[in-house]
Amino acid sequence: MAEAVVFDPAVVRSWGLAAQASGGDVQSARGKVTAAAEDAACAHMAGLSTHHATQTYMSRVKHGVRRVADDVTGTGDKLVDTVAVVRSADDASADLFTRWGGPGS
Repeated sequence: MAEAVVFDPAVVRSWGLAAQASGGDVQSARGKVTAAAEDAACAHMAGLSTHHATQTYMSRVKHGVRRVADDVTGTGDKLVDTVAVVRSADDASADLFTRWGGPGS
């Protein structure tokens, strides 16, 4: 038993319109329409690929910015700790200096 062939009316109309526009027949127009449809599909796929590549790039940039921000925050925390240590060392030195009869004792 043979399978029924189903034609999409929009495709058939586009073949006819392409044939009229190009001055050719439907048979030669069919290739042009098919090629145009394939080109459109390729362009769509390329667009999706470009979108994916852009999203991946942006994700990496955001990740890098977060790492830099974390590094800066970590450095700031370390500086605060260092300042606290220096201040306490200065206080201890001042106390020691005054205890041993230095200026201000």
